[in-house]
Amino acid sequence: RKDYPLSLLFATASGEYMASVNLAIKDAKGVSVLTVPSTGPICLIKLPDGSYTVEAQAMGKAKSQGVAVGGGPKAIDFSF
Repeated sequence: RKDYPLSLLFATASGEYMASVNLAIKDAKGVSVLTVPSTGPICLIKLPDGSYTVEAQAMGKAKSQGVAVGGGPKAIDFSF
């Protein structure tokens, strides 16, 4: 994980890891830079430095979180 600017972890509210999460990342201007289905509980992403919004959808719920990439690895945990 230390070699990637951004790592994402997906889990249920009870703490069980989960896969099958639809993932979208947008830059500061709202332009989509990545749209993929995550097939595992951990998603490692290489992005240039900048501000992003990470959107994740699973189990009929949508969550989003902002992140500033740069200056070391960042991690975001999503709980559904």
